[in-house]
Amino acid sequence: MVDEGGWQATPEALCYAGEEIEEHVTTREGAISVTSHRVLVFTPDGEGSNFQAIERPNVTGISKSAGGATRFLLTSAKWLLVGLVLAVAGWLLDFEGVLGPVSVGESAGQVGVDWIGGLFSFFTTAFALLDDLLLVGGVGALVVGLALLGWYWHTRAETIRIEVAGEEAVELPGAGVSDAAVQTLDRALEPPGAVDSNPSNR
Repeated sequence: MVDEGGWQATPEALCYAGEEIEEHVTTREGAISVTSHRVLVFTPDGEGSNFQAIERPNVTGISKSAGGATRFLLTSAKWLLVGLVLAVAGWLLDFEGVLGPVSVGESAGQVGVDWIGGLFSFFTTAFALLDDLLLVGGVGALVVGLALLGWYWHTRAETIRIEVAGEEAVELPGAGVSDAAVQTLDRALEPPGAVDSNPSNR
């Protein structure tokens, strides 16, 4: 948790002469200030430097998004699909009925082919078990898929992304920051005297 009494609590102390704070948003792990000249990013709990100052004309936008490890999402979809197919196949298909009722009479034993009855009995049992195996395997795959989906959802995190022209974007955790606050920061990036082209915002 960020120290609320650190530099991020007094961004005006880092302003140059004539520079003013226009918007300031505090996150759980840092803060963002839009000044008349720069964008100040405080990330004391993050990796790398604790503070970054970006010239305002170089900041092309500030947005918020939520995402997680996509590999868990893709793997979850595969397991769910396989599980659904197997479960439906095990539920609807009757492999035991494929062989139909088979009866080997006493005459088969007399001619020395009574092993045929045992063979049919073996296949009948195997086909009956195949139904159950498909159903159990399908349910198991569905459970694995749901577990992976739950893990993906658990690891999703909201991120505030600051786009910088010609450089990598600056990101910091956005948990606890409203969408309206992020939009306010983004609008503050507009050059002084810029005309809003969206009539709904006038």
